[in-house]
Amino acid sequence: MLPGELQATIQEAEQVAGCAIEVVPDATANEFDNLTLRVDDGVCSATIAYRGESISRCALLHEVLHVKRYWLNAVPILRPAARLRYEPEAQMVNDLIEHLIIIPEERRFVEAESNAHWSSVMANLAELPRVSFPSSQAEVDALQRSLVLQRAMMDIALPDLDNTRLYDRLRDENLFESSAAFIDRLRNMLDDKERALIFVSREFRYDVTAFCVGRFNVRANPKSFERSPLVQ
Repeated sequence: MLPGELQATIQEAEQVAGCAIEVVPDATANEFDNLTLRVDDGVCSATIAYRGESISRCALLHEVLHVKRYWLNAVPILRPAARLRYEPEAQMVNDLIEHLIIIPEERRFVEAESNAHWSSVMANLAELPRVSFPSSQAEVDALQRSLVLQRAMMDIALPDLDNTRLYDRLRDENLFESSAAFIDRLRNMLDDKERALIFVSREFRYDVTAFCVGRFNVRANPKSFERSPLVQ
């Protein structure tokens, strides 16, 4: 199902981590992003879940690219420092940076299937309701973050998809110019994920001290997942 290049990635990851990457059915799984990586008492485990009769080639390839980055490249993963209520924010920012890097790679192998999946995802996101009036600052901030996130995905990772509706919405919300500036800066720091995480967290007006970064150290003995503050 996978090209030879990624078969080699799986073999290397399993050898280094000392465990098999399990691919298992799960009726509660999403279509994409169902990867669970763990290190417990020095023992690694990896599970890719899928919904339905079988996993799609695109979904499997997508998760293998995450495994490559997290286990073999030891890229940082954004996590809440202590307060569980920051988990959704950390996940959103981390997923944004990961997908800006992974999706172009994914499209290199399965362009048509990748475009079809992400076109559907972005179309659903484009249906964001307008904030009610009067609305809280938190509601306004959440809408603006979502729109800017969508533009980053479209401009950087999915440039072939139709961006007309999103651009119109950005203009309606007076976010077109500021979002363009945001993306220009972000695009130039994607090769340094930690720097990109700090930049996006600050631009989204999150408290960066509420976050930490974790890295899998699967080449060490014992293997571990090590955390450090996002900002020293």
